[in-house]
Amino acid sequence: GNETYNYKDRIMYFYLPRPKNVKLITAYDILQKCFQIIQNILLIDRTKKTSIHFKKGSVYFDVTHDFAQYIIEKMRKDDKYIKAFKYTRCADEVFVQTILFNSEYYKKHSNFQTRYIDWSKHGNSPEILNMSYLQELKNTSALYARKFSIVDDKELVDNIKEEDVEKKAIVCFDKMREF
Repeated sequence: GNETYNYKDRIMYFYLPRPKNVKLITAYDILQKCFQIIQNILLIDRTKKTSIHFKKGSVYFDVTHDFAQYIIEKMRKDDKYIKAFKYTRCADEVFVQTILFNSEYYKKHSNFQTRYIDWSKHGNSPEILNMSYLQELKNTSALYARKFSIVDDKELVDNIKEEDVEKKAIVCFDKMREF
């Protein structure tokens, strides 16, 4: 993703709930910008009034069953994360990653990627995979890949065989056992 984007802007300010009516989006954007300017003038920074250390990561991640249960229990017993993320915007790349970083599970964290995603050309959007990626996809140990387009290149999808998927799953699960 685009690392230059300041993710803290998503959580340091209060954001109004986004309207469901598409016709109101422009008015909402103007009102939210004014609201953000006022918050800047008043030096509002919600991240400074908490002991939480915020971290950003990929929206595509895998967690162990234990960590998933930890998140659920943490939300039931301690509302500090709910309060910290309420009225934020697009915190999907920050919420689980922040809980992980602030937990004992962080020491067990692995950066092993189970997804093949090419971010090199479009900044905020991954490359649409085509036939030129076939060999790379066969050679990767990733279990999943993103982003395919049957409209743009159905041939790639047709060339990924079921036996390749089975081999990938075995390699991927072997690597996942390492942590």
